[in-house]
Amino acid sequence: MATLLAPYNQAMQLGTGFNSFTQQLCIDNAVVSPRQLRGQQQEDNEPSGDTSARDAARVDVSTKDDAGETEQQKKSRPIAQDVSYKASIIDKVTDVASEMNINAAFAIKYDAFDAKGKFDFLNTSKVKESDISFLFSVKVVNQVLYDHTLTEIVPIGIGEDEPSTLDAQAFTDIYGDCFISGFQEGGTFTAVISVKAKSEKKKRDIKAKADVFFTKPKAEQAQKVTGNKGNNSFRLNLAFDNLNDNFLRENETTISVSYTGGGQELKTPEEDWTFDTMKSAALRFPSLVAETPMRTHAILTKYISLRSYHTRFGGMSPPNFEVAAVYCMLLQEAYLDYKTVAKDLQVLAFDVSSCKVSLITSSEYRQKVEEAKKEKARQAAEKRKKVDAINNGLPIEEPVPKSGSDTPASSPKEGDDQPDESTPSKDIKQSEKAAGTDLGETTSKPSSGPNHWQQINITKEYKATLQGLEDARSMVRTFLVRIVQEINILSKSPNLALENNRVQPHMSPFLFKELLPVGQPVATDEEQDQIDNVTDRIGQDYSLLET
Repeated sequence: MATLLAPYNQAMQLGTGFNSFTQQLCIDNAVVSPRQLRGQQQEDNEPSGDTSARDAARVDVSTKDDAGETEQQKKSRPIAQDVSYKASIIDKVTDVASEMNINAAFAIKYDAFDAKGKFDFLNTSKVKESDISFLFSVKVVNQVLYDHTLTEIVPIGIGEDEPSTLDAQAFTDIYGDCFISGFQEGGTFTAVISVKAKSEKKKRDIKAKADVFFTKPKAEQAQKVTGNKGNNSFRLNLAFDNLNDNFLRENETTISVSYTGGGQELKTPEEDWTFDTMKSAALRFPSLVAETPMRTHAILTKYISLRSYHTRFGGMSPPNFEVAAVYCMLLQEAYLDYKTVAKDLQVLAFDVSSCKVSLITSSEYRQKVEEAKKEKARQAAEKRKKVDAINNGLPIEEPVPKSGSDTPASSPKEGDDQPDESTPSKDIKQSEKAAGTDLGETTSKPSSGPNHWQQINITKEYKATLQGLEDARSMVRTFLVRIVQEINILSKSPNLALENNRVQPHMSPFLFKELLPVGQPVATDEEQDQIDNVTDRIGQDYSLLET
C-alpha cells in the first residue's frame, strides 16, 4: 500500500485520528499501544506541554544505536537521504498543490495552500493570469519516525458504554479514516515563478526562451564533453546569463518561495530570488537539511489495516474518499477560476466608478473582435496584392471607397451607429434551443435529495452597467459558497462523486465569463484630440483620391 502523507503542523501527535480528505485532525489518542490500552502507561500522569520527547521515546529510529557517539562524530558522519528534485513548467495551480501534498478539499474549504497556519505564499491569481509558470521543488527526507506499537484503536466510552451504536458517519466524524503513525524529518523547498508578458509580441517568445533556459545544463555539459572551452563557451554562458536577466526584467514577474528546514544559508540576505539563486539554493538544499532538519510530513495509516478495528468495528464500512479525489480537483480548478473572476469584477467596478473605463456587453465585444479580424484579413490581402503587382511589374491600384455601398473599415462612426446584433443573438438562440433552454432564462432542475443541487444555467448576458457587475459578483459568490458546501457534502458521502447525472454546484466558469461585460479604456482629452486629427487626415486623403 502506498504511503499516505499530510503536511506537518505543530498540533500533530502520534496516535491522533485524521481525516485524509479534508486533512483535519480528529480525536486524540485514537490509536494507542496495547500497554496503554491496559492502563499501564504513565503518560496520562505527565503534565501537558511539549510532547516531542515523549514521541521520540516511543518511536523506532535507526539512530538509537548511535547513542554512544559524540556530537562531533554525529555531525561528521554522512547522512543517508532520500532526495527528490523537480524543475518544470506548470500549467495549473493545482500542480503546485499536488507537489505540496495539499488536498483539493483542504485548499477549497480553508482557501489556503499551507497547513501550518502561515500566510498563503502563493498568489493563485498571478499564476492563472501568467503566460508561463515555473516550479522548482526539492524534497529531502533524513529519517522516518514510526511507532509500530500503535495497534489498538480506543473506543469511545470504553468499559460500560461500548460503541455499538456508532455508525459509519459518526465514526468518521470522530475518528476520521486514518491516524498519525509517524513523521518524516528533512526539508522541503518550493518556488514558483510566474511570468506575464507586457505585450502580445513578447508573449510568443516567452515559451521559447523558457525552453532554451531549461536546456542550459545540457548545452554546458555538451561543451564539457567536446572540450570546447574557448571564446564560444564564454559567449554561450554570457548569452544565457543575459537571457536570464532580461527574461525577468522585461516581463511582469511574480516569485513565490517557501521552504522548511535547511537553516538560513540558502542565499545571502542581500541577494534577490532569480533563476540562478533558486537553482543554486535547490542544489545546496539537501546538504543544508542534513545539518538542520525539521518535521515535514505526517505518516498516515488507515484504520482498516488494524486488527483491532475489525475486531471492534468489523461490520462498519469506512468511507472511500479516493473516489472523490478527481472530482474535487475539478472543483478546485473552478473555485480558483471564480476567485479570479471575483477579483477582476471588483477591479473593473472600481475603474468604471473612476471613469477610467467604459463598459460594453459581451456580444458587442465579440462583434468588434470579429470586425477587427475581418479588417486585418482585408489589409493582409491588399498587402499581398500589392506585393504581387510589384513583382509582376504591374501598376498598383489604390483602394478607393465606394460611395453609397460598403463603408471603409477606417471610418468607424457609421459602423458604430448601427451595430449588427442579429448574428450573435441568433447564434445564442440556436445554441440554447439545442440545449433545451430559452434565452434570458435561468433554468432549475428539481432536487432529487437533500445532498443534490438545483441546476443554475445562466443564458442572458449581464448588462454593461455597474448594477450588471454587482449582479455578476453576487452570482460568483453563490457559486463559491456552493463549491465549499459541495466539499462538506462529499466529506460525508464521497460516493456521490460517482453519480454520472449529478448536478454540479456551479456552471462552467468559461461559459460564465462569456456573459460578463467588458471594459474599454476611456480616452483622455489629449488622446481624443489625436484620434480626431488622425481621422480628419484620413478623410482628407480620401477626398483627394476621389477628386
